[in-house]
Amino acid sequence: MVQHLWSRRDFIKKAFLITGLASGGILLSQTLHVFPPLTHASALQVASTKDLGAVGKPSSVLVRDGGATVRLGNQLLWTFGDTLLRDNHTILSNTAALADIHHPLVTHEPLDARGLPYQLIPFTPEEQAYNELTGKPDDRIAIWPTSIINYQDQGLIFSYKLHIKPGFLNYEFLGIVLALVRSGETQATRLPGLLFSNPEPGFANAMVYQEMVYVYGGNHAANNPYVVARVPLDQVTNRRAYTFWDGKTWSSDVSNAQPVFTGIPGAVTISYNDYLGRFLVTYSQPFSTNILMCTGPEPVGSWSEPIVAFRGLSPFSNGYNYAGIEHPELARYEGRTVYVSYFNATGPFSGDLHLVEVNFV
Repeated sequence: MVQHLWSRRDFIKKAFLITGLASGGILLSQTLHVFPPLTHASALQVASTKDLGAVGKPSSVLVRDGGATVRLGNQLLWTFGDTLLRDNHTILSNTAALADIHHPLVTHEPLDARGLPYQLIPFTPEEQAYNELTGKPDDRIAIWPTSIINYQDQGLIFSYKLHIKPGFLNYEFLGIVLALVRSGETQATRLPGLLFSNPEPGFANAMVYQEMVYVYGGNHAANNPYVVARVPLDQVTNRRAYTFWDGKTWSSDVSNAQPVFTGIPGAVTISYNDYLGRFLVTYSQPFSTNILMCTGPEPVGSWSEPIVAFRGLSPFSNGYNYAGIEHPELARYEGRTVYVSYFNATGPFSGDLHLVEVNFV
């Protein structure tokens, strides 16, 4: 398993300053620009929130981010991106943990003889060879899990494949990796090839609605406009079965895809909320402690003006909160109560994923 030594500067660059993914490391706008603009006020209102605490991690793990989840049986599978280990500040590109669905913060996972977690999504031999050759945290291939859906009694993980390059936030998008993980396991089987490849959009934020998979991703242009693809669930691994929203209908040509919103950071969730009777969008406001939400009648919008659902804990002086996402499998009361996680940076080599309960009016 390839591991890299990280400096304080390198880790801060990745974990505490990144607010989104764009080709060539483009830093995204600090505000959401809704597309198309909505002419009426949002009816979305939050009655109360409660910070439930931090997601657990083994003593061998210093810090890890991400946090996409899926329910498999009676367990919750947590997935994480770069995982910094206490042992000489080495790193795994991704890891995972399990929790009881009723106690999502109390995690457990298989560990090796040194007490270290296993990498969730393996590198190909070529990727591993490249990382071993460079031996550098700022010249490596990374696989970052972004969303998971239920598929054939397993979890299907959508992940970014990136080339991390020297320079500030200089990440080259290479494509989308798919992997399958079984219930009760924290090591996945990677599917061959890439589902989408650069210069196609980074379709990594997936949800299922009425047996259709909707996958959202940035198209790498200025402000990283998000477009959306859809595919029948039983064909989700077949690239040729995908169609793309062109602003009026679904097209088989990805180049026709039109933005459904812009200014969204890399981490975002879209889910159908029964209580609201609308689709709920959840994400972090860049360079802020704010977690924002908006709603829409269809998976393509149009979207209400975003509201501040809550403000997270303050980060350390040179850090930022990020990776705000909802966990629909934890929702209660038909969606009147939802659960949102975000990463709170508490120091140059420390931070936690916090889980917050959000109750709507």
